[in-house]
Amino acid sequence: MPPRHGRAAKGPGDHEEELAELQRRFNALAETRRVAEQSPALLSKELVRLEEPRPKTKKAVAVQDNPQLAAEIRKLDEQIIDLRRRHDRIHNSNTLKRKELDGMADKLKDLLSSSLAAEESPQEKLIAMEEKLGTVGLRYEDEHRTKMTYEQMIRRLKQERLAFPAELKSLEATLAQKETEYEQLLL
Repeated sequence: MPPRHGRAAKGPGDHEEELAELQRRFNALAETRRVAEQSPALLSKELVRLEEPRPKTKKAVAVQDNPQLAAEIRKLDEQIIDLRRRHDRIHNSNTLKRKELDGMADKLKDLLSSSLAAEESPQEKLIAMEEKLGTVGLRYEDEHRTKMTYEQMIRRLKQERLAFPAELKSLEATLAQKETEYEQLLL
């Protein structure tokens, strides 16, 4: 069987060389990032230094000659970049959560250290609020009775307004009848 290109053809030394190359690249990128965070002006000098040609190793020549190895290295590079992004997101999330935790711990410490006065205790506040609720309830019932009384008066006045002209006519008719009877009695 002919040897296959890829992982089966690699010996233990090839793996070590590849691992060493990946570690060197990772360390170079980490150093570049650290330098960029400290002094962005030095970043361009550092990148120029990192991009200087290095003597090609036996592994680097093998990678250039084998497109499968180059594709695998690109894939590993993408995985490294993805893992770094995930690491950064998790790190940022942890930092935010730690700040939130510290803030909550400070609030808890403030609450524990401050003592509540007797008039500020929750039981006293509850009793005061219950009393206030009772007085407001009584006032509401009184106002509601007054409202009902006024509504009843308004209904009665409306009914009387409708019935008043008829009653007035009947009283005028009775008055006219009584006047005629009175005149008849005088005669």
